Amino acid sequence: LWRAEIPTSAARTQSQSIHSYWSEVLAYPLEEDSALTGHWGDLTAFWYFQHGEGMRPDLWAIFPPNTPQIEAWLAESGRPVYLAGPLLDWSPELSERYSLTPWGILGGASALQRRPGCH
Repeated sequence: LWRAEIPTSAARTQSQSIHSYWSEVLAYPLEEDSALTGHWGDLTAFWYFQHGEGMRPDLWAIFPPNTPQIEAWLAESGRPVYLAGPLLDWSPELSERYSLTPWGILGGASALQRRPGCH
């Protein structure tokens, strides 16, 4: 006998929150062909909206979210990078090497631009 589990109120609320968050983020006027970077959990909903809903197919995802990946993107593409979630314990040197600029409700998501004098 197959039985589907009914989502709890907390699960529905979290799902609605994620949907609202990414719907708003993907409606931002992010530069065409820019990238979002973040942890797997931060990017999973982005990938769903991008591939499942067809929202912002021009955006790229950088995973894993580490400084070498970000620097390679910036050097090769010259396009902006936005943080799709909190830094937590990865890339602690990021704020030392780049100016982090807040962008809307992304909060921890920031446009990355190399600080003058950093190599």
